[in-house]
Amino acid sequence: MIPCEGPIWFVVELCDTIQINAIQLANYELFSSSIKEFKVYTAETYPPKEWKHLGTFETVNNRQIQKFDIENHDYSKYVRFEKITSRGKEHFCVLSTFEVLGMSMVDEYEEVQHQQDEEVDIYEQPLDDIPESEPTDKSLIQGAKDTVKNIVDSALNVLGVSKNEEVVENDTIPSKDVVVSSSAVEEEAVEPTEESVIIKVDEMGKEIKK
Repeated sequence: MIPCEGPIWFVVELCDTIQINAIQLANYELFSSSIKEFKVYTAETYPPKEWKHLGTFETVNNRQIQKFDIENHDYSKYVRFEKITSRGKEHFCVLSTFEVLGMSMVDEYEEVQHQQDEEVDIYEQPLDDIPESEPTDKSLIQGAKDTVKNIVDSALNVLGVSKNEEVVENDTIPSKDVVVSSSAVEEEAVEPTEESVIIKVDEMGKEIKK
């Protein structure tokens, strides 16, 4: 609780050197004025040679915790808060909560190490965990063979060739091309041959037996 008139600033020493990424503050007092605009500076040592300006921010008129994100890649140990303007007609400005959020060097190292470990786990995945490709569906090949066989049988019926005649199939059918060869043996009309019979007879016309 401080008077709203005049410049107001203070310096906070952090517990650890961190990379600041957010500031949180709030005013819970009902009958008090609040800080409207403020600036934030950081330094690694105190007193510093020069304060680094992280940004200028403006609060919302409410009694809740307000968070302000900061883009910062430097590590700091000290934070300077400076009020610019206030909101309200009360004599005192109240700052109930002031928090500095960030990541320490140890936290950053552990996060980077965790990411590297995850990448190593991905590259070192055992071969047993890799799913095998699905086997070829043998029913497709068998279906293709049956279809070609039916086509050949239909063609033979049209030509008048009996199913009992020899049909040669290639049993070693590849997975893509199916080759079936057939040969029909036409029946040859065999004419019967007359045998020559010689019969000897005597002068009386009787058959002479051997």
